[in-house]
Amino acid sequence: MKIATLATPFRRLLALVALTAPLSGIAALEPGFVALDPSGKLEAYDMIATPAETWKVGGDVVACTGDPRGYILTKKSYRNFILRLDIRFARPDGLTDEATFPGNSGVLLHVTGEPKVWPACVEVQGKHVDTGRIIGIGGAPRVTATDDAAARKRVLRPVGEWNSLDIVSIDGAVSATLNGVLVGVSEAGPLREGPIGFQSEGAPVAFRNIRILELP
Repeated sequence: MKIATLATPFRRLLALVALTAPLSGIAALEPGFVALDPSGKLEAYDMIATPAETWKVGGDVVACTGDPRGYILTKKSYRNFILRLDIRFARPDGLTDEATFPGNSGVLLHVTGEPKVWPACVEVQGKHVDTGRIIGIGGAPRVTATDDAAARKRVLRPVGEWNSLDIVSIDGAVSATLNGVLVGVSEAGPLREGPIGFQSEGAPVAFRNIRILELP
């Protein structure tokens, strides 16, 4: 389904993305944004089911081996925000069909309850072929979402290249913009606030330039 036909409640999400468009490059943060982990040493996160060696920080890049399955989770809780980051999977030798690439990860929003694998939350998919798709996992209530697979296919960059995600959350309604194009939106559900997590899910993956703007 194309998202151009979205109802009025989602237009605020789109307006926020447009008004705070990323700068060219990001040598400096966009006005109002701060690094999600200001220390640059993963001090803003708890590690859930993953040892320290699963994660490595180099400059503005957080690299993950993908093994074992688990996640890092912010110690702080967030409700209304714009979250921006880039994501990239290591490209395996001999990969010829992007559609079959199994690389998986994701951004976890509004994490609640037991810190298990996987927790109840809203996930913005990082899985390469589904990047930006919005789902509920870990026993979370069903998420009512619209997904534009055709738009994703058009703008998704190849495995091994950086893809940019803009994630907006307003009182539980979430939107995901991939490389400047809206690919997913969800209606507000019962999960509306909580920590933010990044998944280790079986494939080497890196996250870059993770920054956030908290909204009223």
